[in-house]
Amino acid sequence: PPPHAPGPQLGPRVTRLPVRMPAAVRVVSWPAILSRPTPVHWNRRQQCAHMLRCCGTTPTNISNIRPSATDHDQFSRDAASAKRVSREYERYEAPEATEPVHDTSIWRLAELLADMEKLLVVTGAGCSTEFPSSIPDYRSPGGAYSTGYKPMTHQDFVGSELSRRRYWARSFVGYAPFASSRPNAAHKSLSVMQANGHVWRLITQNVDELHQRAGSTNVLELHGSSHRVMCLGCGARHERAPLQAEFARLNPAWHHFVMSSRAQADGTVGMAPGVVPTTQTSQQRRPDGDTEVDPGLDPSTFNLAGCPSCGEPLLKPAVTFFGDNVPQATAEESKRWAEEADGMLVVGSSMTTFSAYRLAKRIHDNGKPIAIVTIGSTRVDALATVKVEGRCGETLSRLTHALNAYT
Repeated sequence: PPPHAPGPQLGPRVTRLPVRMPAAVRVVSWPAILSRPTPVHWNRRQQCAHMLRCCGTTPTNISNIRPSATDHDQFSRDAASAKRVSREYERYEAPEATEPVHDTSIWRLAELLADMEKLLVVTGAGCSTEFPSSIPDYRSPGGAYSTGYKPMTHQDFVGSELSRRRYWARSFVGYAPFASSRPNAAHKSLSVMQANGHVWRLITQNVDELHQRAGSTNVLELHGSSHRVMCLGCGARHERAPLQAEFARLNPAWHHFVMSSRAQADGTVGMAPGVVPTTQTSQQRRPDGDTEVDPGLDPSTFNLAGCPSCGEPLLKPAVTFFGDNVPQATAEESKRWAEEADGMLVVGSSMTTFSAYRLAKRIHDNGKPIAIVTIGSTRVDALATVKVEGRCGETLSRLTHALNAYT
């Protein structure tokens, strides 16, 4: 490390779940124990066991940790807050367990990137899987592909009205949780790096707009955004939120199902009569806001909304489906950025899609370095100068400290 570096360790190797616990909740027997710091690579049960041991209790079966009756009596003074905490906790799914990145790897990465005036960052789905974003991905060991899921293709969407009904029905159910996702440590760290002058441009393959919500600027959405829609008839573009309200008006039964499911998840009311119950397995979140819905709901009955400009029911999310091409203007802009860049930092992406791979190939062909921060192998491993295997949020947070030490 340079002489002016703040010690050999870059930032804390602990994490705090961003959950505010009600004062009435006892630490020993409720998942509020996760508000205390534990190693970032531990999963939920390991964290529970560790914190219970710290409180003088060693459980014999961690899977049976439950609130005590006394705790439930105490919750009555702050029931709404306790339910909110429970929901936040249940939404958290720890990424695949990995060892913390060694400081040497962080310093090596910082040394490579520190002097770049035009660092181009390319992010992928792995940047948005960590809490509190918690958006599933496709290609990780626990991703959508591992369950046999097949995403909508451009050809299916354009060529079949039934496919469009099926897509919009599932998207209508899943859009609210998708839209409520929040930036995580990876998004925030990249925003800070950009504000400090360490990031020049950012290209994302994600369609969640979380980089912009975290404060990043000069963001190019390579595959579009699920928060916008376009008309296949007249080409007009519109915001997604008003369309959600229109879908609710045209499909009262589906809207009732969504609201009842949300109320059940909140623990406030039971399912209304005649509404098919929803389970964790039957309503599973998918990438890009898609959602598995109960077999009892027939997507063919879902009414499509017309375009606000031309009235035709030919609306499509403003994203690049599988089998489609990246818009020419977006592709040309990404190539120009890659041509001007001094180097590339890949974050949370396997770089499998050709639209992303060709950017890294262009950087490499120009003799510029490529750094990778992700878990697992990528298509551009052979082109990389430095690769760090670790969780994006932890690694980028510590990288931010290291880059600041060089300035």
